[in-house]
Amino acid sequence: MKGEVKVDSLLRIISTFNSSLNLSKVLNEVLKEVISLFEAERGFILLKQNGKLICPISHNITIKEVENFQTISRTIINKAIKYGEAIVSMDALSDKRFIEKSSILAKGLRSVMCVPLKFQDETIGAIYLDNRNKVGIFTQNELSILTTIAANAAIAIKNAKLYEELKKSVEDKLKYQRSLWETKVQLFRIEEKAKAMKEIMKFIVHDLKTPLNVISSGIVILVDKYIKDKIDEKDKEIWKLVKKNIGILEGLIESLLELYKLDSNKFELNLEEINLTELIEEVYNEMKILCPKEIKMQLKLPQHKALINADRKLLVRVLKNLIDNALKYTKKGSITIGYEFAIDKRSDIVVFVEDTGRGINPKFHNIIFDKFTKLDSQNDVKKHSIGIGLNFCKKVVELHGGKIWVESEKGKGSKFMFTIPISNILGVWI
Repeated sequence: MKGEVKVDSLLRIISTFNSSLNLSKVLNEVLKEVISLFEAERGFILLKQNGKLICPISHNITIKEVENFQTISRTIINKAIKYGEAIVSMDALSDKRFIEKSSILAKGLRSVMCVPLKFQDETIGAIYLDNRNKVGIFTQNELSILTTIAANAAIAIKNAKLYEELKKSVEDKLKYQRSLWETKVQLFRIEEKAKAMKEIMKFIVHDLKTPLNVISSGIVILVDKYIKDKIDEKDKEIWKLVKKNIGILEGLIESLLELYKLDSNKFELNLEEINLTELIEEVYNEMKILCPKEIKMQLKLPQHKALINADRKLLVRVLKNLIDNALKYTKKGSITIGYEFAIDKRSDIVVFVEDTGRGINPKFHNIIFDKFTKLDSQNDVKKHSIGIGLNFCKKVVELHGGKIWVESEKGKGSKFMFTIPISNILGVWI
């Protein structure tokens, strides 16, 4: 090929490099043009990537052969990539530089040319060409032209890599922003639904409370006035059950109302000085009436008494909810209510309700305090329901600065505990 023709080809090749920022296209154009220009039998491009040499494109030789150095010389590749040397040999088999290299003899290499791909002072890869059948194809003139091509190819490859990295970075950022926006939209929808549910709950509860109060008061008045002294023991048990369930329903409505207030940050504690021993005794005496004969309800109080600062009404509700839970899931045995001090009496008080009921699988210890979630009484699995008692207890305890938890194993009973922080303890005495 004439010199002037090679110069024209060189200008055309360099122009081609600058026409694209697509890395695969750039590499393909580089190899295709040099194979054609220098009439090589085989050729490939090697690039450095994460400390390894990879072959993204090859001609008349497999990528596996290149990367495993099966039919090429590692010596020649190392000179180009490791030492930055441009290598040309008109006949590698008789070349004095490689005469001791058995790999070149074994692989039958004749005309060989390999130049590094350099960007500034960094070698980023190499272009390799050979012909195993002909000698004298590549000369110093061809080496000079390939070196010029390689210098421009390195710039094009580096630019294409930078473009792909920038493109990926932009795409990742856009993907992240899109994901963030979708999350915000979902959160907004969830918040709107939650607000709507709170308002619906508020109206439902208010609409339930008034007629329930009328029914409850009306039944009590009618029974006391007309039939209280006329009913037998069986009817008395039915009447007792009716009153109990009316009380449960009234308590449920109160809990819903107070949960609404707690969730909407409209709740303020009505703090007062409370004798904790007396309060627990009052709750015990009231709840003991509801206890069936198969269950023994008992108190476990410390010798020292505590004066605390708390919301009496809410604290009573928490204790009643915990005792009510114990009654639901204890068929026989005992329920123990009480509180205890730390040994030094200088840290939080722990209030507890302990039962000998069916117990709770440890994997459910956290979810039982979620709103509208409780465990199936038979299968001990999570299900959604009107269960709000423990969630109410959690919110009230945390509003007082305490924490609530449970210690339990399935079949071994449960012990629900919550703390009254030392900051809420006003005094201790015997």
